[in-house]
Formats: sequence, C-alpha cells, structure tokens
Amino acid sequence: MVSKAEEIKSEKSNSETGTIATELASKLDESVDTFDALKLKPDLMRGIYGVFSIAPCFLIANSMIAYGFERPSSVQQKGFPAMLKGKDLIAQAQPRSGKTTLFAISILQIIDHSSLNCQALVLVPKGELALQIQRVMKALGEDLQVSIHACSASIGEDLKILKRGVQIVVGTPGRIN
Repeated sequence: MVSKAEEIKSEKSNSETGTIATELASKLDESVDTFDALKLKPDLMRGIYGVFSIAPCFLIANSMIAYGFERPSSVQQKGFPAMLKGKDLIAQAQPRSGKTTLFAISILQIIDHSSLNCQALVLVPKGELALQIQRVMKALGEDLQVSIHACSASIGEDLKILKRGVQIVVGTPGRIN
C-alpha cells in the first residue's frame, strides 16, 4: 500500500515533467480560446482588453497585452470555465502565466456589484503581493465600480475601511486575522 506522503512525493517528481499538470487539466471538462467566449460583463471586458480612462491603468493594460493576455493563457483556458461555475481550483503554473488574472477576472465576474458586503477574500503570503493584486483587480474592474481593499495600512485604518463595506479584501493571513 502506498502512503499519502509517497503519493505526494511521486506527484512532485512527475510535476517536473508536466505529467501531473496534464492529468489535472484533462479532468477539467471545458476550455475557452478567447475572452469573448467567456461572455463576461461588458465593463469587465473593457478592463481585460485595456480600455482604461486613467493613465496608470493604461500602463498595466499595455503590460498585460505584452505578456500575451490578449487571449487566455493555457492555465486560464482551462481555469476560467471551472472558476466561473463556482468550482474550486488549484492552479500551478510558471510565473507570468496568468494565474492572478485568472482569479481576479473570475472574482470580478461573479461578485454582486450592487452589494457592499465582503464577497471575496484573497489570502497572499506577503503584503507587497496584496497591494499588487489590488492594483491588478482595480485596473481590470475600473468600469465595474468595485471596492477592493488591501489590508496593509494601520490596523485601525483597515478596520474603518472594512466597516464601511468592501466587496473584495486582499491581505496576508496574519493581517486579515
């Protein structure tokens, strides 16, 4: 009988060759080739394709296009249909492959923009990453009028902002706790 630890060790060694990623991807029943195929909210589509009204976001949009996000990356092609249906997803991929954009777009599509209740919690290992994810989500969701807060200011300031109502909260586990 193979122990769970041995299975994990075996999966890790297989993941170097991409075997585990291929197995996981094959278990997802759908795939998309374009952002248009996702039938996202029009205001979110403007964020994806880089039609922003403020200059700093325009730079983010240009860099997204430069990284190949004019169409979904391979992790996004398989991940979007699952996430938009509310399924749990674990995605492991190379840096700059679109993982952040995958969950950011999915969250922005799913949340109820008319409610100021917290509807999504994004936990990250470092505060700098929380601020980076907040910037990406704000850029993508600029036309959605979504409220996103990265817990990184003073605890008192974070509490004031959270009490007023925020739809998406990003932060480290320690700060969120």
